[in-house]
Amino acid sequence: MVNNSKQAIVRVLALLLVLFSFSGYSQKISKHYSSAHQQNGTLYFIFEQNDFRNSNSDFKYDLTYLSTADSATLNFSIIDKANVEIDSISLVKDSFHISNKSERIFIEPKKSKWHGRFTTKFLFSDLEKFYGEGLPKIILYSKKGEMVFTINKGAWKNQSELVNKIFMVIKYNK
Repeated sequence: MVNNSKQAIVRVLALLLVLFSFSGYSQKISKHYSSAHQQNGTLYFIFEQNDFRNSNSDFKYDLTYLSTADSATLNFSIIDKANVEIDSISLVKDSFHISNKSERIFIEPKKSKWHGRFTTKFLFSDLEKFYGEGLPKIILYSKKGEMVFTINKGAWKNQSELVNKIFMVIKYNK
């Protein structure tokens, strides 16, 4: 009788362990993006991601993709003590490196810092590669030089899994 109780407890604990181990992979993605049907396709918006860091500035970005297009829009913000005019951005990972010019949307004061908002486009297929295996970095270029933003392995694992799931939704609904 005691053995049956212990076995039952072990089974329940094993089941709970299995359920919790899948929770990272089965995160609810609907709270991380929105979609809207439009006349010329479905517009997907992936909400702000903010895990890339450097010691001096904050970096945040979001993605917008229209299902009938071959490229996605990457809008990003840089919050820094100085007013930084970004002219281009690179997404870098191992031997993969894509760059594109950026355009300013606005620059405005934010408390004691400056908030610059910029936009650029990348091919959707290149973004899929960027969110693949390996630890990336993002480099912003200005007249003052390069600003390198990195992400830790755990944050990238979560962010890339999330974005890849959203990319799968996009591809399945084409």
